[in-house]
Amino acid sequence: MYWSNYHSHCSFCDGKSSMADFILFAIAKNIKNYGFSSHAPLPFLTHWTMLASDFPDYHLEFERYKKKYKDQINLFLGLEIDFMEDFTSEMDAFLKDKKLDYLISSIHYLDKLSNGHYWTIDGPFEEFDKGLKELFRCDIKAATYRYYEVVSKMIDKGGFDIVGHVDKITLHGRHYRDFDHKQSWYKNLIGDTFQKIKDKGLILQ
Repeated sequence: MYWSNYHSHCSFCDGKSSMADFILFAIAKNIKNYGFSSHAPLPFLTHWTMLASDFPDYHLEFERYKKKYKDQINLFLGLEIDFMEDFTSEMDAFLKDKKLDYLISSIHYLDKLSNGHYWTIDGPFEEFDKGLKELFRCDIKAATYRYYEVVSKMIDKGGFDIVGHVDKITLHGRHYRDFDHKQSWYKNLIGDTFQKIKDKGLILQ
């Protein structure tokens, strides 16, 4: 038995190390299959996603290391794409001519705030709390139902291979009194989501 990993972020997005560092570490740990999945660019600037202009270098660097280490490890190139209802066509256009081994689809943002920005569910707690108050009147259960509604839409749309961190809402949701992942309402939501992922033949990571 050996380890594989397909969800990793190098210095082309918010990762802390270069591709080479990750590859050498993976080889040292006897990992046989390793995939890079930098955060794909969004229609607005962030500090944690790749720039569209960086993709050619991302691809070239990967191909160089894939050839260099071909006798020691199997390397794969992917992207982690954000599902956002307003921007699916723009993301599809970006991906159209990209040569990739796989795609991860995840949700880091939900609905739009009054300032025109999107509510991040993966940023600092203060931003999460502010958005919860504005969009859901502090109702964490309503926000959680909305999150899994969007997850369901993402799965229905398809076009990817792996569902990323489907429980991301728990990162900050667990700090609220009305949220408990052991309660039946949450178990039903996550259970239905797992079943849908299975029915679509997708990988959960």
